[in-house]
Order: sequence, then structure tokens, then C-alpha cells
Amino acid sequence: MRAICVDSMNPSNRPSPARLAALGVDGVRMVAFNDPRFFAYYRRLWSAGFQISVVVARESFGDDIAGGSRQCVASLRSEPPVLILLGNEPNEVGESSWTMAPDEYVALWKDAASEIREAAPEARIYVGGLFKRADWIRPILDRLDPVPDGIDLHYPDDEDALRSAAELGLPLSVMEWNYVGRRVTAKDVAGWIEVLERWCADWGWYCWKDGSYMGLVGPSDRPRKSWRDLRDALRLLGPRRLQA
Repeated sequence: MRAICVDSMNPSNRPSPARLAALGVDGVRMVAFNDPRFFAYYRRLWSAGFQISVVVARESFGDDIAGGSRQCVASLRSEPPVLILLGNEPNEVGESSWTMAPDEYVALWKDAASEIREAAPEARIYVGGLFKRADWIRPILDRLDPVPDGIDLHYPDDEDALRSAAELGLPLSVMEWNYVGRRVTAKDVAGWIEVLERWCADWGWYCWKDGSYMGLVGPSDRPRKSWRDLRDALRLLGPRRLQA
């Protein structure tokens, strides 16, 4: 999946299928909620043929993460997501990070992943959003039950970070990254996508729209230079050739 990070709860961050298709991506990544707005947007994109990755994040289900995860996934049985990412940057301290001690993550995984697996046995459940490197998960990986289907990274600095994560023996995704800057070119973006796709089958550009420079569209909803760079990079690369 070549995806864009979107927000089902924010009308300005819910691009239409047509706008996503014009960019050249085939998927989205969004935080999960048991909310009609989430399900409506999810089903609109799913019906249009987009692949979807959902994140069980700190804000998803209040105090009942396990029960909320089960309810959400069960509601999507006929329109399953490609990936379910459990957690969001447990190894990072930040406004959007769901920071945890290793033992806390083991407990979360035991409760929530088990509920997800029972509700949707075919679901691919990944360790969610490790920031930059996967070293944090290494000491506790064999304590995660059920066994994870993969590991998701955010903003890996270089190919070495991807190589090191791959050594853990699980499939990888990189569902948050971007490459923006005044001097960045479409060829630069295409080059980094080629690196990502040597190591992972799924990636997500952060993000469609936010209040910072990272949004592909600005406050007026007009495409920024980064939108054109990503579109042109995908045109340069052509159809996906999996190497992961």
C-alpha cells in the first residue's frame, strides 16, 4: 500500500477518493474510533477500492482499549483493513505519542491484540508506530502474545534503521514519513520511496493536511509543493514492484 495519513474526525483532513487517486496513492492510514464519522469515511474509501490501515491509538477508545478494539474490528468484518497498528510511538515522548513502558505495552498487546484476533482471526496486527528504530521492541518481542504479524516504524532516519528492524524477522511497514523541503525534488522523494519499498510492503505519507509544513495541502486546501513532489515521484516510479 502507498498511503496517505488522514483523519476521519476532521472534515478538512478527509480527502475524497478522487483527490487521493489524483495524487497516485492506493491507500490511507487513519486512527480508529467507534464513531459514525469514522465508519462512514472508512466505508466510502473502502468502497472506492482503497486499502486501509487503522491505528489503535491513545485517543481511540477511552479507557476500554481492548473492548473498543474488538467492537471496531468486528464492525469491519465485511470490509477488513489491510493492517491494524496497535499503539502509536510507545518509545517516544511527544504530543501525539502514546508513550509506554515496555511492560505496559506487553499488557496492552495481550489484552487488545487478543480481542482483535478473536473478532477477526484473519487480521494482520502490527506493533504500532515505533519511532525511528525498532530497538525498543527487541527485548520484549518474545513476550507479545499473540505473535505480531509485523512491525511499523515512523520516520526511520536511513536504510540502516530499516535493515535493523528487518533483522527481527517480521514484515515491516512505515506508516508515517515524509520528505519535504524547499530544495527537495520529486527525484529525491522517489529515491526514498525506492528505499522504503526494498524493505516494506506498506508505507504512509504524513499527512494530507495539518497546521504545520507537513500537510500536503495548505490552509486554503490548495496543493503544496510537497503534493506535487509526491505525485511526480509516484509517476516516475510507476506501478509498484514489491521487493520486501
